[in-house]
Amino acid sequence: MSLSKYEPTEETTNFSRLIRIIAGPCTDVLRDVLKKTITPSALSQNVKFFVAHPRNPGRSPFNIEQKTLIYNQNYSDFDITLLYVIFRNICNFKPHSKQWGNDPDPGERSVSANIERIRLIRNKYLGHYSKTMISNADFTKEYNNIFYILKDFDCYLGTSTVYQDAMLIFKDCSMDPKQEAKYIAEILNLKDKFDSVSELYEHEVVKWKEDDVFFVETHNFPAMLDKVKKQSYVTFVGMPGSGKSATARHIALQLQEEGYEILPIREIRDIETYCDPRNPQVFIIDDVLGVIGLDITELNLLNKYQDRAIKPIMPKSNDKLHYLLSQGTYEMRMDMEDFDNQTGYVKYSSFNVGDESTKHTVTLLGFLGDVAINQSLSNPCQNGGTFTNNDGCFTCTCADGWAGALCNEAVSELASGKPVKQSTTYYSSSANFAVDGNKEERTVRELMWQPGCVMLPSL
Repeated sequence: MSLSKYEPTEETTNFSRLIRIIAGPCTDVLRDVLKKTITPSALSQNVKFFVAHPRNPGRSPFNIEQKTLIYNQNYSDFDITLLYVIFRNICNFKPHSKQWGNDPDPGERSVSANIERIRLIRNKYLGHYSKTMISNADFTKEYNNIFYILKDFDCYLGTSTVYQDAMLIFKDCSMDPKQEAKYIAEILNLKDKFDSVSELYEHEVVKWKEDDVFFVETHNFPAMLDKVKKQSYVTFVGMPGSGKSATARHIALQLQEEGYEILPIREIRDIETYCDPRNPQVFIIDDVLGVIGLDITELNLLNKYQDRAIKPIMPKSNDKLHYLLSQGTYEMRMDMEDFDNQTGYVKYSSFNVGDESTKHTVTLLGFLGDVAINQSLSNPCQNGGTFTNNDGCFTCTCADGWAGALCNEAVSELASGKPVKQSTTYYSSSANFAVDGNKEERTVRELMWQPGCVMLPSL
């Protein structure tokens, strides 16, 4: 068998760097947040009390290994999973707006939101990622995402730029094949720690496939499959031996062929642990409310998660673009060449995309370029405004009582009867014209206007 697919490449180097970032600065910064929040001795005492007086009797969020680490009082041994459980159950951090266990709102920069983001990044690449390589574009996206998370934590911790500087090391550090082989071995060992459950699931699903050979679809099976596809969650009810489990597994295997990941979990809370909002998943739980009779504890737990099951949060592509661009100031430049080999460019010093509440409004500011914009349009100025062509841009000089880039905003009061003059960059899906991005001084009351804001069709 050829070993070429295992040879080091730029993409495998990206993966190694990202895993080192997760296991290094991302984990260390959460340890520092914990140090700032609670002392090791106080944490040990609080966890002992929490375990002795659980919110859900018989169910502790800490396993034996985690409790041992906590009682040893050495924060440097804590991994991201344990840190997250402590932050959520022991510390007094206010949950982010989408609540613990969910993908935070892209615009929220609270401590709990950034803790959640690190957990999701760890889950994505150490729990659900099936490759050992990452494209340059995806690495840059994740790098920038993590950089600004750590920047927020530097501010919270008062550590200046300690973690931001640590990130810079990983962006261009030397990763020769020998080093890379070492790191990949460490990655695989670390990944094994988080994949033990996933491997167990895979073995179980293999057994399902063997048993599924004997499954016979009844006349009402298409209706059940359709119901599962349309609902966020479905409960199969029937007498013992009636085929509930076999039917659920058969449906899950069909969904797997459509790209879903199958997770045959044991407990309802495992949905929160292994949920990846970015990828389609199907969770299978046998005897969800008890084996023989109704288990009230399980019912209460199911009620706790019902909102997430009914309305799962799935980030939209435009939301991701908004989140990426909200992390800093980005420029946009377009270089052009005509059929006569004449070149030119347009450039905006600021490019941003709003969130869903703004219908993903695109904002372009600071126009610069040497390309003349086609203005073969009728006068775009409204309400008697005067149109002036200015070599690639235009200006609307508004009549009394009107303002705005296109003179389409009524003004209640004008000082001294002076016409309002404005210009801005404007885009329309059915027109091509622009202005110079400047705004002349106005004497207008009761009107606020931000130059350069444009609305683009949905991306």
